[in-house]
Amino acid sequence: MIRDIVIIGAGASGLMLTSLLKNRDVLVIDGNLNVGQKVLISGGGKCNITNGKVKPSNYFGNQRFIRNVIKRFDQDRLLKW
Repeated sequence: MIRDIVIIGAGASGLMLTSLLKNRDVLVIDGNLNVGQKVLISGGGKCNITNGKVKPSNYFGNQRFIRNVIKRFDQDRLLKW
């Protein structure tokens, strides 16, 4: 069977991308038995980005990049999505 798009990885990014690909025949492949299994364990099972106190200093890595990501897509926009 031919698909329009194949996404490798059923974590947060892969699932979010899949949700945005309306009217496309999408196949999601993941190494885990359950889709979204990694999302369930993030933040101790609470998915840490929906926390009310999201700030760049809570994350490791390039603080400028993280600040820009949070500014464009914060926890409020995520919950609304």
